[in-house]
Order: sequence, then C-alpha cells, then structure tokens
Amino acid sequence: MFPQLKKLPYEVRFEELGLWLLKERRNRADIIEVFKMVKHYCHLFHGIDSSKGLRILLHVDTLGNW
Repeated sequence: MFPQLKKLPYEVRFEELGLWLLKERRNRADIIEVFKMVKHYCHLFHGIDSSKGLRILLHVDTLGNW
C-alpha cells in the first residue's frame, strides 16, 4: 500500500506509520488479560481431558455479560 516504505526495515515502517509492533501488541493483550483476571472479569477453569490424559485450562471471558 505504501511503495515508498517497501525497502525500509519492519521497525522503521511501523514507526513511520505510527503503528505498534507485533511484540508490543502481544504485550498489551497479555496485560489486558491479567487485568481482567485480577478484576474477576473472567474465570479460569482447569481439569483433565480424560480422553487424552491431558491437563486443560479454560479461559472464560465474562466481560461481555456486563
């Protein structure tokens, strides 16, 4: 979409466009999830999948129910 940015490195392109790098977006998403857990906007359930013998962790977001 921006031919003039095509040859620039990834970080420079995002800086020029005012966008967050993938690493920054992932960090932000992690912080939001921790906040929701602390404020009880979501529930974590854990159990065992008996068919595979694996421990599972289920994250249920309750923020949408507000």
